[in-house]
Amino acid sequence: MEELKQGMQCNKQFHYLKAFQEIDDWGYGYIDVKNLKSFLRKHNYKAENADVLCIIRRMDLDGDARLTREEFIDGLMPSEPYSRFLKRIKEKS
Repeated sequence: MEELKQGMQCNKQFHYLKAFQEIDDWGYGYIDVKNLKSFLRKHNYKAENADVLCIIRRMDLDGDARLTREEFIDGLMPSEPYSRFLKRIKEKS
């Protein structure tokens, strides 16, 4: 998962806020099960409500079953800088 987060952060075409707004298509200021499930369906991924709720719970810091912009961005941010991550991978090789 960390590798995916690193890749998103390094991709100049990826913007956290734009990603949030794409999922929050009604502009409520949060992402809930309905928004995320609809977004996934639009991108040809069929997910059960339980699966979508698990994704939200993993990033939901206040336990309200919704993701604010801050929770969403914090959940997608890598836990360490990309350069340190690459160094650690090279050391394992």
